Amino acid sequence: MKLSWFTPLPSEDNDPELPVSLSLYLQHLLPALRERVELTVFTKQQRWETWIDDLVTVKPITASDNFWSEVHRGRLSVYHLADYPRTFAELLDLSRTQPGLVVLHEPTIHSLVASIWARFRKQPRAYLEIVKRYAGEQHLEAARQWLKAGLAADQKPDDVPLLDYLLESALAVVTHEPALGSTLLESAQIPTLHIPLPFSEQPTSGLPTKSAPTTEKRSLVLFGEPELSLFPVLETLVLHPVRSSLDLAVFAPRSQKRNLQEALQELQLTEQTELFYDPADPELKLRAHQADLVVDYRRAPEQELYYRLFSFWQSATPTSAPLAPDHPLCRQGLVLGIRPDHALEDFSRHLNLLHGSTDSLFELGQRAQQYLRNAHHPDRYVDALLDIAARAVDQNTPAACRRFAHRMSVRLDWLPDAGRGSVQHQIASFLEGLSLQPSPSRRRRSPDMSRFDPGRTPDYSADQIRELKTSLEAERKARMDVDSRLAALETQLSGLTGTPPPDRKSHSQKLDHYYLAFENRFRGSSAEIKKRLEVYGPQILETAACFPGGLCLDLGCGRGEWLEILAARGLKAVGIDSNSVMVETCRELGFETHWGDGLERLADYEDASVALLTGFHIIEHLPSFESLAALASESMRVLMPGGLVIFESPNPENLTVGACSFYLDHTHRKPLHPESVGLLMRSTGFAETKVLRLVHGRASEPPFETPDPEAPMSEELGKVFRLLNNHLLSAPDFAVVGRKPLDEG
Repeated sequence: MKLSWFTPLPSEDNDPELPVSLSLYLQHLLPALRERVELTVFTKQQRWETWIDDLVTVKPITASDNFWSEVHRGRLSVYHLADYPRTFAELLDLSRTQPGLVVLHEPTIHSLVASIWARFRKQPRAYLEIVKRYAGEQHLEAARQWLKAGLAADQKPDDVPLLDYLLESALAVVTHEPALGSTLLESAQIPTLHIPLPFSEQPTSGLPTKSAPTTEKRSLVLFGEPELSLFPVLETLVLHPVRSSLDLAVFAPRSQKRNLQEALQELQLTEQTELFYDPADPELKLRAHQADLVVDYRRAPEQELYYRLFSFWQSATPTSAPLAPDHPLCRQGLVLGIRPDHALEDFSRHLNLLHGSTDSLFELGQRAQQYLRNAHHPDRYVDALLDIAARAVDQNTPAACRRFAHRMSVRLDWLPDAGRGSVQHQIASFLEGLSLQPSPSRRRRSPDMSRFDPGRTPDYSADQIRELKTSLEAERKARMDVDSRLAALETQLSGLTGTPPPDRKSHSQKLDHYYLAFENRFRGSSAEIKKRLEVYGPQILETAACFPGGLCLDLGCGRGEWLEILAARGLKAVGIDSNSVMVETCRELGFETHWGDGLERLADYEDASVALLTGFHIIEHLPSFESLAALASESMRVLMPGGLVIFESPNPENLTVGACSFYLDHTHRKPLHPESVGLLMRSTGFAETKVLRLVHGRASEPPFETPDPEAPMSEELGKVFRLLNNHLLSAPDFAVVGRKPLDEG
């Protein structure tokens, strides 16, 4: 299986927005994963640690269609999410856009969503809208209070109501936290799996083999922070009988060095205590692996706490950590829990074990070490991950389609209520038909006929019959409207992948080949078209000077002659065409070209992102004036201030064009007058709009003249000849050129 893996990567910069646990997760997982699957990692980062390149292929996340082409080469996309808004906001957006497997690294679902919208994107109203839609109005007040409190952790609302938002497009979900896994199994309608974190055994050379204690000396290592009762714990230690046999090592932040030294001196613990201020100190690691008990009071997300415990369990060191007694690790007898509100009481109880039951502590460490080897082996994690990945691929059919249909039907407020249910069913059926990975177990349900009695005649009143007729008529109209909208939706969905819909290939591609032959026969050779396009030399020079390397978008790019001219001037030329054969022709020439309707594909481009927008002989193909107006409006939106738009079309002022040659192309709708198109562009807001009437260097000898040029001609006959010549020799094509106004100031 080939996976597209979306995750931030550890770097030497030690990004504070990247959880340390994610770096450890990748270190333990990637070596085992690459043996079983083909993996491509996608990230927004520019740099990462060098060991990653030895294991996987890393590619950037971009806004180009080439990026999505790379993503779709994978059988499944895997998205990693954690509660760091700046790092994971875009990954959440991608996971909601492109369905895939979601790996939740922390249980703080509500906090992640709120932090992204209220803290990172500064859009608290958007967060409240999400709460209202996905959690219900009953949770709005709690969400508002949380915003007022500055997203304080102690006032956080329930995580569960926003699961539907976070996992709306997910095909499956993996969590490392048991409680969240149980919640997901109860509420989510998708494959869900709790997998223990991967942790590979690392060599512990230089460390003695752990054995049951035989001496009275007790080794205790304490990791703490001042705000987490470090000093009261030391006071408790002084009063305990174990003090006389204690060998103590303490880690604390360097900022507390002076206060800690004074406290130890006051408590008379200086001689038997060694202080450490770097958690990576080799001597501290050695002391921890040799200790009879390690107490970790440091605050951390649960996943990071797990990895800390793993490092102690490697050498069977018993540990104590801030966990509630009902936590799975405490219930299984793997960790001695410390309740936040009873920390001193619990610590005293653990000291009693250290003082009188060291053998039981040793057995706890041995049990934890065995659990680490069995439950957290990377191969076991990979097995479980690939199993749920296979289920996620299979899930990319009915359930995913139904969820998408639900999202669509919520927005279909233009439908009468009578037709809304059928719309959801039709969209689901339509999307299931597009599925590339059909489920072997998929079955169409037959209607339940058990209650149908053909001999019973229903007794309806006249009013009920009228209501039924009205309802049926509304249903019929809704279905007709839905059919047309689904056809448009099919084209849009196919446009996302840059290829025609599956059912187009057999018939429509034949027509596409025909239209290419038509272009070659009647429009002219590529060399001739390039010569005609030289008339736009001033516009090209101006664009290249004002927007060096700027994006030039050509709608209806055809065989790519205009793309070649733009690229030769150093501009970035991108083409769009609804003819699949034309698209492949341009791609073979090396140009970035997208399949789809030009007007619809413009929606993919951001505001003010295009330097030059062109469309040669496309506006006469539009179905209505509304479509032309929409094209003008979208052109104004995507163009940069000062950017140019050029639309060229056959000129009906030429009688031969308007009455004959225009209809040679069966896809033409109706001729457009140059002055009306110019007025539309000016009305849309384009400045310096002008109409060019183009002769393209064709022969200009008048067809109507006297056989003898020197022979006299009556004035009336001369008027007739001039009138005919003007209409027959007027430019066969016209172009409207407009400029988007510069910003004020």
